Amino acid sequence: AYYEAKLRPFRFSLPRPGATLQEIANKFSLPDTVETIENISPLSNDHLLLGNEQLPLSSLAETFREGPHLSCLRNAIAGVAMLIQSPPSADIVADVVNSYQGLPSRQEIVPSKDGRRWVNDALATIPEAVIHALSRFRQDHVHLLLGGADRGQNFTALASTISSAPNIIPLVFGSIAEKLDRVFTDQDIPFNRCESYEDALSLAALVAPKGSVILFSPAAASEAPHANYVERADIFRTAAA
Repeated sequence: AYYEAKLRPFRFSLPRPGATLQEIANKFSLPDTVETIENISPLSNDHLLLGNEQLPLSSLAETFREGPHLSCLRNAIAGVAMLIQSPPSADIVADVVNSYQGLPSRQEIVPSKDGRRWVNDALATIPEAVIHALSRFRQDHVHLLLGGADRGQNFTALASTISSAPNIIPLVFGSIAEKLDRVFTDQDIPFNRCESYEDALSLAALVAPKGSVILFSPAAASEAPHANYVERADIFRTAAA
């Protein structure tokens, strides 16, 4: 249902322009008017093809050369190409990528002097986004803050990801806590259940060792008493400081 809601514009009687992965287009039988990201920026061996130009992956910051960040880069290139109706210049892409500092609340590294990395991923309000964040930090010792409004989402895949990396310790709170309690218990995942977001932050600050990551990637939207992701992000930044 979540995917179908997001894909509705592609099915309008006058389809909205846009692009998606070939896998999604096939799985959901999207109309031929939908461009595929693979067609806009084909990946071949060690370079991306942008129109008639080759963008060597070796020319990019190391973070963007493989895995989820390369996928995000291709998504961004597709979005730009749809707007300007042609692939962007390889030189411009390389310049932007190599100077990119990230977006607020999207795996944002928050300045802190306590020897730990505080990562504000407040906009990760679906389980799939949290899995993405964990793919970046799964080699670290991670205290993962999860919680918020229950929108009927399935957390089984997220639990499997956490189960495969015993160095990830979830701290859960809010309306989804009961659901996470069940799925984590089913998969024998150790976790801490907290009364509130603030309690989870306080516990993480107390027990996370130096060199570890405190990751706020909630897998759920904000709920009372917090108005929105901006408010929760500000609370996180204050705790980090």
